[in-house]
Amino acid sequence: MASTTPFPDRSPTSSEGSLVLRLQRQESLAWHQWVELYSPLVYHWCRETGLAAADAADVMQDVFLSVARNVSRYRTVPGQTFRGWMWTITRNKIRDVARRRSRQVEATGGSSAYQHLLQWAEKDESEEPTSPPEAHALLHRALDQIKPEVAPQTWEAFWRSVVAGEPTAQIAADLRLTPNSVRQAKSRVLRRLRQQLGD
Repeated sequence: MASTTPFPDRSPTSSEGSLVLRLQRQESLAWHQWVELYSPLVYHWCRETGLAAADAADVMQDVFLSVARNVSRYRTVPGQTFRGWMWTITRNKIRDVARRRSRQVEATGGSSAYQHLLQWAEKDESEEPTSPPEAHALLHRALDQIKPEVAPQTWEAFWRSVVAGEPTAQIAADLRLTPNSVRQAKSRVLRRLRQQLGD
């Protein structure tokens, strides 16, 4: 006989809940997870706009410091995501670098790399430059962080449904669940994923 629900998720830990709310509460695990999640992406954004590796690392530190100082004021609004808010901060920090470099470029004759950065800074780049591989890597980092919180059967139902694309009826039969339980497992993990990403 099929079970009506997947095994219950593991008991709540300090890592559960919205990443943004946990950052606002100054939870140390949340800060660690946030850095682990977003460091590679912020660095990627910096490099995509033409910053040299050393400058990209410096900007990344400035971005993280700015987020740490301002996350208490962050509020979710329709059409805005936490990642989008971080991109806005990153873009502004990159523009700061471009303005500083512009004075050096004028004084020394400049380089093609910084001419590119200056051209980029003058554009209205509201869209974050996240490549599909970078977005994919971000999702996998977030999934790795939340997996320990999820009961194995719930995780398997989610993974087979969302990642492997298997039919709900087949998953339900294999796991001895109802189809509705498989859909609930999928929904529960996706909701937790959105929370972990700060959205």
